[in-house]
Amino acid sequence: TMLNINQTDFVSNQLLSSLISLKENGNYTPETTQYVINNLTDQINVAPTIQFTTADITIIPIPTLNDTKNYANKFWSIRAKYQNLYTQNANLNKNSITDSSSPAYIQVMIYAGNLYVQMADELKNLSVPKELADLHLKLLNNYEMEGSSLKQLNNIDTDPVLAITGLNTYSKYSDYEDTMLQILANYFSASGIIFSKTDPGIGWKSL
Repeated sequence: TMLNINQTDFVSNQLLSSLISLKENGNYTPETTQYVINNLTDQINVAPTIQFTTADITIIPIPTLNDTKNYANKFWSIRAKYQNLYTQNANLNKNSITDSSSPAYIQVMIYAGNLYVQMADELKNLSVPKELADLHLKLLNNYEMEGSSLKQLNNIDTDPVLAITGLNTYSKYSDYEDTMLQILANYFSASGIIFSKTDPGIGWKSL
């Protein structure tokens, strides 16, 4: 079932209220925080075939607040890099992508699919706070799924049903991505991380 904006808000609000409750009750520890995050993200079913595992990432076992802030800044910087690459490509073709069945539109979407895969490969090199490791892995695999789904458009001429299925799959995993990014943003906020205007991580506040 595709997530909708109400479900996204629900999961995000659940995270905030749970973390605030832990702080108020004196139970705010890495272990309880990780439990809350994992419990919420378990509601999100990511790629059936797992591409990345814990063996593929570096986990910080006892992260400091500065470690978490560095992770947030680097994650957003990488995400912004690939968003800009997509925007530049889409703008170059903006006069010919109004028709979703046009070759130009399909090529832009395939290009986006390649960017998702590249972004996942770059994000896997980040050092990840232990509490966020499972969520980070789900995002990596989600990006892989979004990328592979869009690249199914390569089959538009030989297998249009497969191509359309790819678009539908992308839509579903795009919703999952939005929810997981919002969980991260709320976690950073609840953890007391403050981003300056020059920090790449200031972008988390735009979600």
